This record gives sequence, C-alpha cells and structure tokens, in this order.
Amino acid sequence: MKVQHAQARSLLKEQQDREIDQTKEQRALKMKRRKIERSVKSLCLKEECDREKEYRRRLKHDAKENKSPTEPIIVASALV
Repeated sequence: MKVQHAQARSLLKEQQDREIDQTKEQRALKMKRRKIERSVKSLCLKEECDREKEYRRRLKHDAKENKSPTEPIIVASALV
C-alpha cells in the first residue's frame, strides 16, 4: 500500500515538473517574441527618424539654393 502511494506521488511530482517546464518554455518563447517585436519596432522608428532628418536636411539645403521644397518629393514619388 505504501509503495503504491509512493509511486503515485512520484508520478504526480513528475507530471507537475513537466507542466512547470512547459510553462517556463512557453513563457521564454513569449518573452523572446516580445523582445524581437520591440527590436523591430525600435528599428522602424529609427529608420523613420533618419528619413525625417534626411528630408529636413534636404529642405534646408534646397532653401539655400532657392529650390522648390517639393522637388525631392516629386523625384521620390517618381521612383516609387
């Protein structure tokens, strides 16, 4: 009788350990996915910021040469 109880407890413990391990793995995957999503979002924001800086730089440069500020937009839209 005691042996059966001990076996049942060990089986229950093993099952609980497996469930805990699965939960940890799932949590780790979620955290990794979130980290990647944050990195991608950060990279996109940085690229957008760089594009805005470049556009402002071109506007300033074009203003010095008295060009129309829409010329870069027309050229860019023609390329797309």
